[in-house]
Formats: sequence, C-alpha cells, structure tokens
Amino acid sequence: MTLTTNQKLAIALTAVVAVAAVTVAIFYVVRIRTQGRILTIGIEVYKSADLGPKLEFIDWADISPSESKYVECWVLNTQNTAVTLELLTENYNPAESQQYLKTAWDISPETVLGPQEAIKANIVLTVSPNAQNVTGFSYDIVIKATKTG
Repeated sequence: MTLTTNQKLAIALTAVVAVAAVTVAIFYVVRIRTQGRILTIGIEVYKSADLGPKLEFIDWADISPSESKYVECWVLNTQNTAVTLELLTENYNPAESQQYLKTAWDISPETVLGPQEAIKANIVLTVSPNAQNVTGFSYDIVIKATKTG
C-alpha cells in the first residue's frame, strides 16, 4: 500500500498534534498566591544589613507546588541579655494549607545572640508537591527570643 503525499502530511500532522497535547499535559503548573506576616517577641527583624526598614510582611508572590522561595533578613536582639531564637508559624488561612507548607530558617536553636547583636537569616517557604488544590493562603511567622541562662 502506497500513501499519497496528502495522506503522509495528514499522518505527520496528527502525530505533531498528539505530541503537543501530551506536552501540554506534562507542563501543567499551578500557581499559588501567598502572604506571610512577621510577628516578633523580644527582637526586631529587618530587610537589610543596615537594620532598616523593618520586615513585617513577606509577599511570597506566586509559588508552585514542589517549589521553595526564601527571604533574607536580619534579626536584632533588642534585649539587654543574651537570647536564643525560635521560628514558629500559626494562623493558616485556609487551615488545611498548613499541611502543604513548610517554613524554616537557617538559624540553629542553639545559636546565642548577644544584647543588641544582629544575625543574618534566610526564611524559606517550601510548598508540597501535593498542594494541587490550594489556590491561595496566608499565615503568620512568629520569631521569638528566649533569654538564656
């Protein structure tokens, strides 16, 4: 059986359309709108190394499942004694978004910050690959200073 030129073109076009349809399905991406408010207890958090302006809100912008983003900041101990630092999260909206979001930072719980001392920190948000049904969220990041000794 010999195919005509038009039949060959029709088969080739069908193959191209089929490959394009598979490619579209593979590259489907979900974007999630986000927010994050910074609450501090016993310390202050700043956007830059010169300690200004204060960091009170993080707009993570669009972030996809399986993606991570970070924000660089500086934490200043405003106490007159040494402290250790702890990062917590709370008040997730919607509440079920908490299971898909992980917020962490690169400050060890054993790090001691002296009076009026500042330290650089990277706050990292990672979104689970299973966050397909989350279209937006907000939550609070709490950074707490605890006096040592």
